[in-house]
Amino acid sequence: MGGRGSWSQTARGEKLVGKGMPGSASIPSQKIPASQFQTLQNGNKVSKSATFARVEKEISKHTYETGLIVDSQGFVIAAYKGSRSSVNFGNEAGKVKGNIITHNHPSGAAAFSVADISSTGKMGGIGIRAATKNNGTAVLKKASNNPEWGKMAKAYDSFLANGKTMKQAQKWLASNAGKYGLSFKIER
Repeated sequence: MGGRGSWSQTARGEKLVGKGMPGSASIPSQKIPASQFQTLQNGNKVSKSATFARVEKEISKHTYETGLIVDSQGFVIAAYKGSRSSVNFGNEAGKVKGNIITHNHPSGAAAFSVADISSTGKMGGIGIRAATKNNGTAVLKKASNNPEWGKMAKAYDSFLANGKTMKQAQKWLASNAGKYGLSFKIER
């Protein structure tokens, strides 16, 4: 989301990818130590909510995308530094299965790209989060046993085709996520 063209054009072109997915070879990301993002609460307990609060506050300030894979308990199991508009989990994309992706949008867009939604589904994720410096964190997660990430991504791509604002995209996501077995919200 490098600020080129309208927001919806950028959202249609942004990439969150894993190894073997279209575009993955052209987007090198740098693996960074996941341990720097581990968050303990109440002495020695890991908390998913504490992890998201701390790491998203930190990565929302980055001018490049930072992607993390977080398990159901709140452990950060992989972390990558990407470019201004993409991040790639490379060989560790398989770790997304059954886990949650959190990443930042340096552009400030508290909504998802088509690739964010599609890639999360293809990699078997149960949720994706997009943290921003000033606009909160967009959250899209599994709400049924059969979420249809790919169908949602296709419908969202069609919606964005004629140019939309971030607010219009948020409204569409909130209104339509349930149709695809997902839920959407903005956390402040």
